[in-house]
Amino acid sequence: MDTLAFWLPLLLLFITALLGTALKRKARDHCLKKFEASKVIVPLNDESWEKGILYVFAQGLELIYENPLLSPVAKISSRVLHPSEVCKIPYFIRPAPDADTRSGYRWWKELENPILSTKPAGLLSTSITCYEMHLGRHLK
Repeated sequence: MDTLAFWLPLLLLFITALLGTALKRKARDHCLKKFEASKVIVPLNDESWEKGILYVFAQGLELIYENPLLSPVAKISSRVLHPSEVCKIPYFIRPAPDADTRSGYRWWKELENPILSTKPAGLLSTSITCYEMHLGRHLK
């Protein structure tokens, strides 16, 4: 027990466990990272649609409402979605960016001719636009 041959493997095991835990805490879903700090519309169940700004964390999501909801106890300004709830969300809808921004210009150019677009995002943008038109009728 007094030799380095005993303590070195234990030390390496302890360090790798700490490093693995730290990396797991910082890891986030690669697809959801693209929605970081974006305005989104989320269908949480059959009757409830909520919109706000989405923040992605390793152990869940936070949806910050644009207008706080009033409850009898307090104002609710955000909703935390745990991993078990995130798995039940079928899709996220991100509205189109403003046309006067660079991303908005690229988005509208993509929509003008989605068939010639080399990116698969052309069809995705078109389908999301269809969802937006469909949602516009239900949200208003």
